[in-house]
Amino acid sequence: MKKFVLLFLFFPILISAQHFKLGFDTELSYIRVNNAKGDNSHGVGYESFIPITFNLITGYNFNKKFSMQAHIGKTFIAVEFSGFEIGLNGVYNLDKSFYTSAGVLHHSNEGGSVSMSHGVTFASLFMLTAGIGYRTSKHFALEINYYHPTNKKLLYYYNPMYLTEGADTRSFFDYMLRLNFVFSWDF
Repeated sequence: MKKFVLLFLFFPILISAQHFKLGFDTELSYIRVNNAKGDNSHGVGYESFIPITFNLITGYNFNKKFSMQAHIGKTFIAVEFSGFEIGLNGVYNLDKSFYTSAGVLHHSNEGGSVSMSHGVTFASLFMLTAGIGYRTSKHFALEINYYHPTNKKLLYYYNPMYLTEGADTRSFFDYMLRLNFVFSWDF
């Protein structure tokens, strides 16, 4: 009975700080890939454009310090890394301007054949993410996020005619950094 009394005493405090957010973001990605041996690290996009992601974001503020955000979107432009994404982040506000976030992201790489010697694989990538953000205004924020895969996944490969036998031309996802431009509104 005492637990219910305490719950009813603190419930209005929790409810008064709750509200929803809706917004979108644009993300510029820097992705590192490596071969199976780990001795040929390079960035995706050095031969094509860098991946750009557009997301729809929904959020729920539990109180002034903690909120949850869900986002769904699509990554475009880069041949080696494109596809649909869905993610969930917990956000902790350090003060009115700075915040940190942590969460998970699922990227479904579209894959397909680019040419006879270059192929992109269909891959389901699960990643853990951590980041920091800075609100420049009520409706705009900048974020930097780090993404680490939960397991090693092949993204693409090359099969050029001039390579010697036994050369490893497979590129596995290593990690990703993203710069996010976030626009959001309270409801």
